Amino acid sequence: MKGEQGRNVPFDENQFRRENVQPAPNEEGDDMVAEDVDLMNDSRESGTGDGDRKIYINAMIEQAELGRNPRKGGKGPSEKRFIFNGVNICPKAWCAVQGISKTCFFEHRKAIQEYEVHDTTAKLSRRAEREKYYKHGFKAKHEPKKYLSIIIDGMDQSKHNLSHFQVTTKVDSTATRLKTHVTGVLANCHSMASAFLDNCEWPHDSNLTINILMRTLLLFQGKLDKLPPVMYLQMDNCYRECKNKFVLGFLAILVKMGLFRKIKLSFLMVGHTHEDIDQMFSCFSRHLAKHDARTIPELFAEMESSYTPKPSCEQLRCMFDVKKWMDGYVEDKISGHVHQQQFKFEMKNGKVLTFYKKWSTSKDWILLKPKDNPDPEYTIVQSIPNGSPTLIKPSFDPLILTKITHDLVKFNAKFDDGTINWWTTLIKNLESGTDLPIPW
Repeated sequence: MKGEQGRNVPFDENQFRRENVQPAPNEEGDDMVAEDVDLMNDSRESGTGDGDRKIYINAMIEQAELGRNPRKGGKGPSEKRFIFNGVNICPKAWCAVQGISKTCFFEHRKAIQEYEVHDTTAKLSRRAEREKYYKHGFKAKHEPKKYLSIIIDGMDQSKHNLSHFQVTTKVDSTATRLKTHVTGVLANCHSMASAFLDNCEWPHDSNLTINILMRTLLLFQGKLDKLPPVMYLQMDNCYRECKNKFVLGFLAILVKMGLFRKIKLSFLMVGHTHEDIDQMFSCFSRHLAKHDARTIPELFAEMESSYTPKPSCEQLRCMFDVKKWMDGYVEDKISGHVHQQQFKFEMKNGKVLTFYKKWSTSKDWILLKPKDNPDPEYTIVQSIPNGSPTLIKPSFDPLILTKITHDLVKFNAKFDDGTINWWTTLIKNLESGTDLPIPW
């Protein structure tokens, strides 16, 4: 504020309050009287008035929002205050700041309190689901002959399209690149890591998920000679790839074939599906940001050197049509599974029963079956399908392959003869649909 001689003097709020503002609390004992509320609104809307007084009014508004009493000699907090985000709030200050009447205040406060209860419950639920996942991994890591814990998820493909360079030039920045998709697998709490790559030549649906699961089980069977009796499986909450009748039916078939005694399938809450496997993807991305990968073998080498334990990288050269193989053997009329997060498959009386529940903390398992079926031992798979799945023919957009072939000349400054030969062979195989069959 300006002194009488025109020099700058620090503003003393307490002195100004004693000399200019001496309001008294109202009859109800609230911290703010009607004049203060009107003054707050007028000051915020018009922005006029004495500069020193505006400073004090703004300070009073700020303190009122925090539920404090800004007046000297005023009463303490009234019993009508309520808690919001851990702060004691004055009702009249809240009404003034939010621009609502006193008649709407109680409904407003009820909605706030209900939101806080819901938010706290959601946080506890997310924490419980994650703790359950890590508990399964801990059990599998320390008792690998009894338990197997697997998590499967996909990586953002834009970070590893080929060819990949940490520094791009004006010439090769516009070149068409080969799209690649990486699906990661972590098993037994980081005891084993795998990465499966495809060139988007097959649909990313439940066939992809089932094929990757089978290859992971083959890797474990080769290391342990025999699969453990219990498998814990964690997947992304995606209906197209994971949460559908084909994945559920295939897990039931694994139990019916005697490969496992019990399987538990878990999904994290929608919007909160990031887990330790995303940490592996982050290591891939950070490493690729500093290194080049011109071909798929070079991409695998960079991925293997970026994470511990060293991931086993494999290119998917064929895809089994498991969906067609199971068609007619998996029940089509199952219901109640769409919004559930936990599933269990186990053998009882010669039948594979499928149960579900909302969360891992929920008490009762509910049998998965059609609504109009009263059978207490209903199974979604009556028998094991005959024969073996057929192979899906890979397919590429010819226009994309033509663009990739045309743009290879843009990499002449960065490609050697061996790299050019590798790309020429790859494009010929993609155009002809060449695959390398693997026995089922």
